[in-house]
Amino acid sequence: MGKDKSWKLERNIGTEDKQLTTPEHDKLCMWVNNNRSKVLTSTKFGIKRYFELKEGGYEPEAEKVTLKWEEPIMNGKFVVGIPDFYYYVSFKVNKRDKHVEYWGSSIEGYIEVKPKIYSLGEVMRQVKLYKQYGKKNIVIVTSTPDYKDIFEEQGIDYVVHALD
Repeated sequence: MGKDKSWKLERNIGTEDKQLTTPEHDKLCMWVNNNRSKVLTSTKFGIKRYFELKEGGYEPEAEKVTLKWEEPIMNGKFVVGIPDFYYYVSFKVNKRDKHVEYWGSSIEGYIEVKPKIYSLGEVMRQVKLYKQYGKKNIVIVTSTPDYKDIFEEQGIDYVVHALD
C-alpha cells in the first residue's frame, strides 16, 4: 500500500472524525435534521443577531431554515473540512410600532455533531479550522455536557442532547 494522500486538512492535522460512521452519529444527525429550529434557537451565538433585533424593538420572523448535509469548506481547491451540516436561516423584520420598516436578515454557519467528545483539544482544533476558513457561527451538538462553558468561552455554540 502507498502513502496516504489525504485531501482534507482535518486528516493532515489529526482531527479526522472517527465517530462519523457510527450509528450514534447517524442518530444524532437525524435528530438535528428533524429538530433544526429547536437546535438553532437554543444557541447563544448563532442566532444572537435575531435576539438583538428583538430586544431593539423589532419583530423578526423566520422565513426559511435551510440545512445542508456534509457541505465542504474550501480554501481554493483544497478541502479544509466537512462539517456535518451547513445552516442558513433567513428572516424578515418588522418594527413593533407597525411602521413600514421591513427588511430581511440572515444567519449562517455550521453544525458539527459529536455523539461523545473524547478529546476537547481535538474538537476545538477542528471547529476553529471551520471558523478560520468558513463561516464564523459554529454549533456543536453532542451528548457530552462537560465542555459547554469552555466552548462558549471561545464563541462556539454547544447544544447537549442525550442519546437514547
